[in-house]
Amino acid sequence: MTAHEISPFIVEKISLICEGYSLSKIFEMINYNISGGKNVRFDILSHVTNNSKLCVLEEDKFLVGFCMELFHASFILSDDIVDNSLIRRNKPCFHLSRKMKALRDSRFLISLIHKLLKTLKNNSNKLRKIIDKCFYDTCLGQAIDTKHKERDEYTFKMYKTICELKTSSYSVYMPLACGYILGDRDCPYYLEQLTNLIGLIYQMNDDYLNFFPEKTNKTSNDLDEYKLTYFTAKLNEENTNEKEVQSFFNKKGVSEYIKKWIFSYFEKYQVEKKMFVEESRKMIQKEDENDLLFLYNILKRYELN
Repeated sequence: MTAHEISPFIVEKISLICEGYSLSKIFEMINYNISGGKNVRFDILSHVTNNSKLCVLEEDKFLVGFCMELFHASFILSDDIVDNSLIRRNKPCFHLSRKMKALRDSRFLISLIHKLLKTLKNNSNKLRKIIDKCFYDTCLGQAIDTKHKERDEYTFKMYKTICELKTSSYSVYMPLACGYILGDRDCPYYLEQLTNLIGLIYQMNDDYLNFFPEKTNKTSNDLDEYKLTYFTAKLNEENTNEKEVQSFFNKKGVSEYIKKWIFSYFEKYQVEKKMFVEESRKMIQKEDENDLLFLYNILKRYELN
């Protein structure tokens, strides 16, 4: 079973929480937006709880894992509206049928998370505190990511900040921290530093995969949208006086010249990604290896085959 599958006990909890509302429409919306994902957060959570000496109840693990999928679904709902995306997980984006009502659905999913976590007997407040922190981080990261940027903002420093807030916080830190809480264990003191670096690697890889839509089944194009990515940061910092480059950062189109420059960074991307992987591995202390080396199995899932 995965967190994408709504277990009967979770169906029962949601039915009680949402009593008096159209349950069929609620479950239709939830199923549409959590199905087809990669299950990454639940896999991380499950791995950490399985390593715990404390016997973590399966129902508690699946409930928290399910809440993480609701968290992710909430953000991709709003993301797809902002990006005007058409395809998500091999099917039409939800907002295409729901229009702006999808924003309300997004907020509903976040409120449902808190309602569900309150039903836990142990550590409910600690878990909700982590969720709130990651929600704030992700909102802030997305705000920085989507705002209009002048050329001097296309820097690796700014890119790294976005990765830490928008990607690392809820995709890596949240499932790890919640896993430690469920297992009644303290998080490693360096956990946020490590997850920030893992999230950076993850996002760099995502930026690279954006050039291969036939592999990712996504319709958004980072270059056409002038997004700050690993590659546009490189373009800005290493080509300061090129007229074609200035034209790109003035949002006047993506020329073949720009594409050529961007593609020339692919080799450097591979080198730097490997460097960051090695740097992150050195952070992990021996007593934490059983919990944290699993993260590199997760990263390998996103390698382009």
